[in-house]
Amino acid sequence: MPASRSENMVDPKAQLSTRNAGTAPRPHVLITSVVALNGGDAAILKAVVDSVSTAFDGKVGMTVLDRNADVSSRLYPEFTFIRSAMETCRPTWGIGFLMRLVALFRALNLLVAALMVRLTGGRHVWIGLSAEQWHLLDLYRDCSAVVSTGGTMFVEKYNLVPHALGVWLGCIFAKPVILYTQSFEPVRKRRNRAIMYSILASAGIILVRGDQSRRIACDLGAPESRVTSLPDVVFRFGQTAQPRPARREPLIFISVRHWAYTSGGARAQERYRAEIAKLCARMVQAWSAKIVFISTCQGVPEYGLNDSAEAAEIWALLDEATKKNVSVNHDFHRPEELMGILGTGDAIVATRLHACILALCAGVPTIPVSYERKTEEVFGRISPDLNVQTFEQLEAEVLFAQIENELRNREQRVSDLIDRVSEEAEESRRADGLVKNLLCAS
Repeated sequence: MPASRSENMVDPKAQLSTRNAGTAPRPHVLITSVVALNGGDAAILKAVVDSVSTAFDGKVGMTVLDRNADVSSRLYPEFTFIRSAMETCRPTWGIGFLMRLVALFRALNLLVAALMVRLTGGRHVWIGLSAEQWHLLDLYRDCSAVVSTGGTMFVEKYNLVPHALGVWLGCIFAKPVILYTQSFEPVRKRRNRAIMYSILASAGIILVRGDQSRRIACDLGAPESRVTSLPDVVFRFGQTAQPRPARREPLIFISVRHWAYTSGGARAQERYRAEIAKLCARMVQAWSAKIVFISTCQGVPEYGLNDSAEAAEIWALLDEATKKNVSVNHDFHRPEELMGILGTGDAIVATRLHACILALCAGVPTIPVSYERKTEEVFGRISPDLNVQTFEQLEAEVLFAQIENELRNREQRVSDLIDRVSEEAEESRRADGLVKNLLCAS
């Protein structure tokens, strides 16, 4: 994965100074719906930046709207981060329902202010926005496009408003809106369907990971001509690996996660841990395997999820003999660093989707565990014959048999994998041309 080019991340204040000086400003893009403390989202961000930069022939500035802008700036200094629209609306006082109500009122006020700026061209003191929010509206008014990063944020189990707000502001200022590769799920609540319609009906480009997401998007109001099925944007970082047989004592990586939305509740989470522990014992017993737990979301205290904590829970379930061959990596890793680490392994079992994708890009045989439909959608493209087990129905013996098959035929598997990932990488780059064509037509 190439390092993101810092020259593409132009200070937005410099952009405004150029505009006020009367010279033609450099194109500037706002990237919304970012949570870069999540390593999978950080990989998506890097891929989206690379794609947008290619679409503009490298001559573009970008500002990233992130939920945790201060921490993200420390971890990824090559990007220009500011707080996302919804974060500027959240109060620092109050509890529970009151805080949510105040945040919603402030979000509505921000939308009204954006409309007033669009209609009158000026600021209005009576609206009562903070300096940070006025600066945000300046960026929206002067940007060339609004890009929502890919992922699975527009699904009903999550609050849709924070991500929708970043898109709505772009629509108010009549900016081209681009949704990078998404997975959609059926939306049943009338309120949420209305929110999805407002997003999808106005977006200029909607990229989805598969045909089922395409059908759902169209059902929610997306014009068919604007929806394109492409591989996940992170596949553009696919690399050529050297095929080799598995080691006699293979190195196996495992990515796990806690999943609060499992249909089986706490019992399903406990069963998941037990099956992964059984798998570790089986691999150590059969092959004297070296096993390392490592994942995309770890090592960042400010982020609410820590996959290494879940891995530690599983490690504690192992017997003493197995523990000698199993370790837990607790450190933070940037996406390109993680891909390099995974590339040293013989295989990976991964629950986090972008741990799967980064491993595939590194040429490592990958066995996924699905916690959302997006996993089946991605692997339906790249390994249509693979039996993808779900979080709730995971069986250690099935996983063991799948890994054994990958190790037995590893050299051929990797060769085939490299060809398939190369195809996905090339296909994912079609997004660059779609974005370029939309912006040229705007």
